[in-house]
Amino acid sequence: MSEANFPDQSLSLTALLEVLLFSAPAALSSAQLAAALELPVNEIESALAELEGVYNNPGLGRGLRLQKSRGRYQL
Repeated sequence: MSEANFPDQSLSLTALLEVLLFSAPAALSSAQLAAALELPVNEIESALAELEGVYNNPGLGRGLRLQKSRGRYQL
């Protein structure tokens, strides 16, 4: 992961994914997210599943949801 792109190394992977997905103009594939974060696709997909679990938990009262369509993700 490039320090120029993500100077705050204290962010979790799920937080970094939220940043990318929230600011992206269109849905992104797990391969695009992996390339942006310089991580393996399987690590990205695991973190996306974790993030989906967070957004699907009604007890947390989140106002967003993670949508997946045709292999692409979007908040």
